[in-house]
Amino acid sequence: MSTKRYTARYSFEDGNWLVEITEVPQVHTFGRTFGKARAHIRDALGLWLRVEDPSTLDIADELAGVPVDLVSVVAEAGQSRARANELSARAQQLTAVAARRLVRDVGLSTRDVAELLGVSHQRIHQLVHNGDR
Repeated sequence: MSTKRYTARYSFEDGNWLVEITEVPQVHTFGRTFGKARAHIRDALGLWLRVEDPSTLDIADELAGVPVDLVSVVAEAGQSRARANELSARAQQLTAVAARRLVRDVGLSTRDVAELLGVSHQRIHQLVHNGDR
């Protein structure tokens, strides 16, 4: 696996995303959508570097023609979504632990536990019984 970080510089022209690797200008491609361009540049760089698995490459995205303050907003939005996903996963773990203990150790009904935890009683039932496996 390559430990070097590469920069993919994207620009939107005539309905296509053009992209090149700034460190290796010979590696460039395009896509009709940003996602396609991102996938194509990863594959192209992987071929250039002869990397078996291009998904292991460390590629940072850089958007040409987008105001710096807007790039910061996009980056912060992505970081916020990642943090929200982490918090959601933690909330799910804690909900499962609390549900099992409230039903088994304290003896509350699934409906009462659901009310306490703010989820459906069906979800509490799933959490309690999936813990048996």
